[in-house]
Amino acid sequence: MRTIFPAALLLNALSSYARGLSTMPPPLSLKPYFTFNFLGGAGVGYMNSMIVKPGCSKRLNKAEVLYSKESSEYLQAASSASFCSPEMSASAAQNALISSCCSRPPQSLPVGIAVTSTLPTDNGSSNTHCRALLTVATPYSCITYKTDLNDLLRSDALIKVDNLVEKAVNLVEESTNSEIEGCEVVGVVQKHDQLASYLKATPNKVMFPWIAEEEPLQTSSLLPGSFNPIHKGHVEMCGSDGGWYELSIGNVDKGFIMAEEVKERCEAIADLGGRVMVSNAALFSDKLRGWKILREDADVEFRVGDDTYVRIIDPKYYDNSVENMEAAMQKLNNDGATFLVYPRTEGGEGSQPEPRPGVSYAKEWEKIDVSSSEIRAGTKKAF
Repeated sequence: MRTIFPAALLLNALSSYARGLSTMPPPLSLKPYFTFNFLGGAGVGYMNSMIVKPGCSKRLNKAEVLYSKESSEYLQAASSASFCSPEMSASAAQNALISSCCSRPPQSLPVGIAVTSTLPTDNGSSNTHCRALLTVATPYSCITYKTDLNDLLRSDALIKVDNLVEKAVNLVEESTNSEIEGCEVVGVVQKHDQLASYLKATPNKVMFPWIAEEEPLQTSSLLPGSFNPIHKGHVEMCGSDGGWYELSIGNVDKGFIMAEEVKERCEAIADLGGRVMVSNAALFSDKLRGWKILREDADVEFRVGDDTYVRIIDPKYYDNSVENMEAAMQKLNNDGATFLVYPRTEGGEGSQPEPRPGVSYAKEWEKIDVSSSEIRAGTKKAF
């Protein structure tokens, strides 16, 4: 199972900053911000201790206490699941994750943590099936844990749940595995399902590395595409200088792709040694915005084929207005985006739109005469 936020990356990045050798921030922050959704009274003790600690704003983004099921009816599982159930806990954490993403600062990892419980009574009556459920949700994973609270005094149960929340926070910040001592894992969402559903749900335009522990960004080139499948033309365009592939789960013309397809295409790129971003950014203005959340001060060079570039400057995407299109292209350039266009023919020759500021053509380019549609049809080979 992939680590949520590996300690090795933290130590390496901190060491680099201490030596003054790193000028680029890592793609995800060293101190993630959290959004907490608390259902029930348990877990609030640790939340309170976080708030009173100095520097808590570097860790806690938002805290919400939903004490009853009636107050949490907006949760997806609220109408069909019991108040203290894996479904309810996971639904709360996923909502907390979306909330965290919508309000998080740049270079921070959105995390949602939710806890719900049935607590023992002080007189010991009906103290059966007492339990606490906690879910930790990141863009890469959603894991639900269960711990037994039977045969405990209410005060001891509250302390145990507070400790559980503390362990969950430490798990995200420091741990190299997904285990919490004394807990049973009762729900796991696979990475490709979690990433795809998260990107579909969040209203913000964002992108994340497919491999969470990928090293900090070293280049500022991005090759957007569907990569269905990836082929030698894509590899040639992305280059050997550490550029990134960008797979958007949504396309202006084609709609969303399935989570399993996200997995297959990202793994195919990774198998070739490529680095891939997964995003929900269909428009290039959104891609630029998502990139700058990862690297606030970095410009980006989009690498595209000239057929893609023709679509980018098609006025139909700008309310059928040439003026709107030109203004949008100028704004992209002003905000730090340039385009390197790969023409249909060798040597940068052929029929191409007139270059505009921030747009250049690849002059030394051996055209790879292959397309993904031809590969799917069986008329060409990928490599």
